[in-house]
Amino acid sequence: MTVDNSLNAPSLLLQIEHNLPAGIAAKLKHKIKVTLKRWVTFRFLSPFFEAQLRGLSDQQVNDKIFQLTNSTESPNYAPYRIATNGLILNDNWVDYFRIHQYILRSFTKWHLVKFLQKNNPNVVGLTEKLEKPGVRDLKLARMFWTRYLANHNTNCIFSDVALSRKNFSLDHFIPWSYVAHDQIWNIIPTTRPVNSSKSDYLPSLPHYMQRFCALQFKALRYNIINGNLTILEDYFKLFKGNIDKLDFDEFSTKLEFEIISNYRIAENLGFNGGYVYKGPI
Repeated sequence: MTVDNSLNAPSLLLQIEHNLPAGIAAKLKHKIKVTLKRWVTFRFLSPFFEAQLRGLSDQQVNDKIFQLTNSTESPNYAPYRIATNGLILNDNWVDYFRIHQYILRSFTKWHLVKFLQKNNPNVVGLTEKLEKPGVRDLKLARMFWTRYLANHNTNCIFSDVALSRKNFSLDHFIPWSYVAHDQIWNIIPTTRPVNSSKSDYLPSLPHYMQRFCALQFKALRYNIINGNLTILEDYFKLFKGNIDKLDFDEFSTKLEFEIISNYRIAENLGFNGGYVYKGPI
């Protein structure tokens, strides 16, 4: 199953339900539900009943928490009561959650990011992957490439079709669904059929890396020479300044390292690699 990670994609659970065989989807959803119920629904309440749970075995904890949340001796002590068919918020906590929801959401996301980063140290841009921007911002990238294409005969690195400033599409060399940013050093002009065909595939580096770096370098040099520095912030960040003094070898070495690092991690996360354009789909 290939996960749709686009902006308007359905939730992961819906994709599991619609794209996997019914039996496999049901088993997977049940496993997720059981895991979340055990380790989130119940264990979130452990600090509220620390004394009562002390000394109990792991297998006894959930039953005890269920019993305590439904006890008449402490009806509103914990934030919610665990019922047989769901959770029931305790009245004394409702206003607290309503007033402080933004603080609580931020606190939760902060600790989730720390947990994920600790267990996935090689994944770059983790915060963007956790909650992607609501829209893509290709304004600077389009300006960067429009200015270059207006003054240079350029062919698409994938299809070898001639591009023009009025007829090109912008492709994220490493898919946006992985990098979750619109930095220009990862964006290349292509034809619309190529962009549609490539989708979320990782490109074949033996086929395209050299042409990618060469076109990137030419476009960067053009925009530097013509004083278009306001749209080059992404390159300043990547190369730590001094981009006007880079020769092609220095440029391509750094860019290849960045691309390959992202490529390997994306591939390990399940993105399909080795894309080669074979014509319109």
